[in-house]
Formats: sequence, structure tokens, C-alpha cells
Amino acid sequence: METQVSTSYRGYTIDVLIRPSESDWMKGRLRYAASWVIIPPDVSARQVESLTEPSRFLTRDAALTYAEHTARKFIDDCFAPAPANRPQC
Repeated sequence: METQVSTSYRGYTIDVLIRPSESDWMKGRLRYAASWVIIPPDVSARQVESLTEPSRFLTRDAALTYAEHTARKFIDDCFAPAPANRPQC
């Protein structure tokens, strides 16, 4: 069963989708995949980032925690002083 969570962070919306994903390398045991979208405060603007994590997680909670942490780090990087490689937010 898929799990979708929406949360707000620094004015951005983070939509996280966790879905079951069977992995052969772990003897067919059920694992979970995470993907997320970051939406800016101005909803008429395009989404900032959309990511699918290639890793598989042992639990839904682990996938959700990782996705939220990574999305928040991306947003924090948007507010950091402007080095040349800063993400466009």
C-alpha cells in the first residue's frame, strides 16, 4: 500500500510518496521506495525539485524519514549564502 504525506517547511510544501518495492537482492523481502516533490510557496510557479531515491528501505518510516530529511536539506541549501553550485529554488 502506498503512503503519501504532505508537510510544510520554510514555506515550501514537501509531498512524499512511499511505495512497496520488492528487491531481489534481499531474497525477495518487501522493501520501500521513496520519491518526493518540493513545491514553492508561490503555487503558480513550477515545482522546485522532484526526486526518486534509488535506495530501498527496510520500513516505511525509514523511507519517510530519509525523504523528509533530504528534501529539507535541499530547501536549507536554497537559503544558504550563494555559492556557484547552489540549487535554483
